[in-house]
Order: sequence, then structure tokens, then C-alpha cells
Amino acid sequence: MGLFLVIAFRPASISANIPVIFEDENLELRCAIQQEDEEQREELFMYLCKDAAGIRMKKFTGSTEVVFDFPNVTKEDSGMYTCVYSRRQQKVSEVTPFGMCIVIRVKDVLMASVFIRNPLVTEGDTADIKCLVPGRKQGQNTFYVYLCKNGVGENIAAVHRGNEAFFTLTQVRVEDSGNYSCLASAKLHPYQSIRSTNENSMALEVTDFRSGEIFSRQTEVLEGYTIELRCAISPTAEMQRAELHVYLSKNGTIIRMELVQNSKDVVFRLHSVKKDVSGNYSCAFSENRSRSNRVVVVREKFITIHLRDFFMAHAFIANHSAAKGDSVDIRCSVLERDVHQAPVYMHLCKDGAVVKTESVPITSGEASFTFSQVTSEDSGNYSCVYTTRDHFNSTGQ
Repeated sequence: MGLFLVIAFRPASISANIPVIFEDENLELRCAIQQEDEEQREELFMYLCKDAAGIRMKKFTGSTEVVFDFPNVTKEDSGMYTCVYSRRQQKVSEVTPFGMCIVIRVKDVLMASVFIRNPLVTEGDTADIKCLVPGRKQGQNTFYVYLCKNGVGENIAAVHRGNEAFFTLTQVRVEDSGNYSCLASAKLHPYQSIRSTNENSMALEVTDFRSGEIFSRQTEVLEGYTIELRCAISPTAEMQRAELHVYLSKNGTIIRMELVQNSKDVVFRLHSVKKDVSGNYSCAFSENRSRSNRVVVVREKFITIHLRDFFMAHAFIANHSAAKGDSVDIRCSVLERDVHQAPVYMHLCKDGAVVKTESVPITSGEASFTFSQVTSEDSGNYSCVYTTRDHFNSTGQ
């Protein structure tokens, strides 16, 4: 004897006009049947379930979908909704929900996302803040977005279309620094009464940084060198009486700070530089210490430091033609660069490949190389390079 299982219900798709909805707004839940059942939809019954229990039923009336209306929703209408349908009418209490579901959240106040285009600005600049309310769509009811600073309402904007609100802080001051967050509500409240938990907040830092001019005698260096970066500042008459924080930054990140008073020049020395020294360097000054490791500067006011593998040196050969068995001397000297900062090695290259290496005396900056009893194999193009490494293979040229 066979066992037959009769499935009374089938899953339907479900969608909402506003998945995130405010109290007192109107909610529409649309349940649609599968394609193969469209010809028989006059005989179908659609059931709406909430939190795994049937709550409503409607018969199809010539449409491919059924709409369930919830006017003036309250928080009690929040939940997980599912649609199923059957070819015969059932008691709503007998419905077994399964398949696709949608979660509806009804709230008086929603936490919105906040975005600050540039979270670190200088006094006098403009700060643009965007609040995004997820789940809201184009053309829905007007609602209000509240901008909070450190948990206290600062401003309000009405949103008539879409899900975004924009706030512009002009001529910002240091006092405008803080954690900004956004709340949204369908109800209009005095923004001063709004309070936020600072959840999902974003920090805005307003500094009184002023850009300085930066100079360096060398912008191309070898590993192990010491670089001197001079920052020339122009403090106001009032600032000259105060102790100033002068910052050296690399690629926008502060790497050094000096406290100065009654000074217009600050020298930063980077000793025994490594491979990571390459970058854009700038300087700025302020009366207040920065709360972050970043600094705002004028983009044009920076210098670029490059780390080189080697520098070319001058090569001098007294006699460019030599007979087999002769002795040939090649003298290499540094070209207008200070080689006294770190041990420097001169490398004599033939056709780009190193053939001899000598340390360079600090006093002369020169090295001599001697080839005794030369042969035809010694012919070639010779050049000199110097590095801070005693091992060097090729110039790649």
C-alpha cells in the first residue's frame, strides 16, 4: 500500500515597499505566485504569515500578486513575513509558512550611516557630511535626518526624495572636532532634544595646522645617508609668543614633531636612512598638539625624496689606448655629492658589470683602479658608480 503526501501550500515571493519603516507610515507587502500557476490564479488563495504564524488570507482577483496593506504601522508590526498559497481555502491558523521571507523593522528613530568626505580638515575649510538611511527608496514619504555631534543633536534636514541627507559645515573651527552620527525619524523633533549613542559614528578632526615651506639639500640619497629637512614657518604675531608644534610628515603621516618658540626654522634629521625613506615630505605647524598621526598640508608644498641604489661617478683614464701587457690606471671621483655621511664604496664597471670595488677615503672622495698587463679581454666601456654597499653587481645599463 503506497503512502501519498499532499502538499497543501506552495511558497510565494514577497516584497515590501519599505523594508525599514517608521511608525505611522503605511506598509505594503506584495505576494506573487509562481509562473506555472498564473492560468489558475482565480482559484488560488494567498496567505500572509508573520513569525511562522498565519495572520491573513486573500483570494486572487485576476492579478498575479496580492497586496496586504498595513496602514499606520507600529513597532508591533515588526517581524519576519512569509507568503504561501493554496488551491483551496484553508483556515489561517492551519497555514505552514516556508520559503522566501522578508524582515520588516518598524522604528520611531533609525540609526543612519554617516560619511565624512575628508575627516581631517584645517580651520577655515569646509566639511561635508552625508547621512544615508538604508532601506528607504526614491519617492517615499518625507522624513527627517538629525546630525549629532558627540551624541547631541546639532542640525536637521528634511528628506523628501531618496534616502540621503547632506550637511555642510563651513568655516570650521577646532571646536567643531568630534564624533558625528546620524539619526532618522518620520517625526519632526527639535534637533537640540535628539540624543545619539554615538553608534556608527565617524570622527571629524579640525586642526589649526598651517603649512610650512620645506627644503632639503639632497632629494636623492643612498641607504645609510643622513638627510636634513629644513622647515621654514611663518607664524602670526600672536603665535610667535606661543610654543609651537612643528610636524614633519611623510605621505601625509606625521613622523616627527618638535616644540619650538621664537623660531622660524626647524631642522629635522633622518639618520641612517633605510629603503622606506622614499616618499613625499611636508611640514606644518600648530599651537595645539595633533590628536591623530595625520597632518593636513597644502599639496604643492612638499618635496620628494628618492632612495637610489647607486650614483654615477666621474671616470678618468689617462690613456684610452693601451698595448697588450701595459698597465692602465682608472681614477673614479665623486660628482659634487657629500660622501662623508656613511661608508661609501666605489665600483668600477665594465660594460655595466662590476669588475672591481674599493672603499672611498673620506678626505678625497676618490678611488683608483690599476690593471696590470692588460689583454684584449680588458677592452670595453668603463664607468664608475658609488654606493653604500660593498657588494654591488651591475648598474643595469
